[in-house]
Amino acid sequence: MRLLRFVPLLLLATRVGAEVQADGAIDARIGLSRAWDVLVHNRARVKAAQNDWYDVSSVPIFRYQATRDVQFSAGAFLSRTEYKGGWKNVFRPTVSLERTWRGEHFALGARTGYERFFIFRGLDYNRYRERLRFSRNGRWSPYAGTEAFFTDHGWATTRWGCGVKRNLGRRDAIEFGYWYETKRFMGPGIRHMFVTTFSINFQGFAPQL
Repeated sequence: MRLLRFVPLLLLATRVGAEVQADGAIDARIGLSRAWDVLVHNRARVKAAQNDWYDVSSVPIFRYQATRDVQFSAGAFLSRTEYKGGWKNVFRPTVSLERTWRGEHFALGARTGYERFFIFRGLDYNRYRERLRFSRNGRWSPYAGTEAFFTDHGWATTRWGCGVKRNLGRRDAIEFGYWYETKRFMGPGIRHMFVTTFSINFQGFAPQL
């Protein structure tokens, strides 16, 4: 994780006003039953200009596989995030519904979600998100997609992303990705985010894993 501090400094320079960040995450999935599992998502983000962490989060997400292609999720982020007024504790419950259309070689996923931000000594707000992702099936799984974010005041920001996921056997995987944000939620500008995620799966009580 410490290496992520230096990754943004090696990237090509972007236009004035753009912000470059790196995101490192470890996801641990634990099977609870044939239909239920819990995903423990741990994430940290770095700003290239500051060369230091600005967002550290940990969240348990419970997921229910209604059918092979339909999944419900609910969880709550516990974050320590840097705002203009300093570091603040953020509690963010979230729910989402995801539908996947699968072909022989490719898949298309659509996800809709709702989040409520409770900010200690700050202004609380609602956020809504809509994501589409197109991916290739296989051991190497490149993908591309977009995600739009809204608040009660309307459109907030849009992210465009791409990457590749490398499946490591039946259970584990590592993913490298990039997304470009056309407008930062907390203010105007451009954001470039480089993402690395390592996923670990534990069978738990789910015999299908």
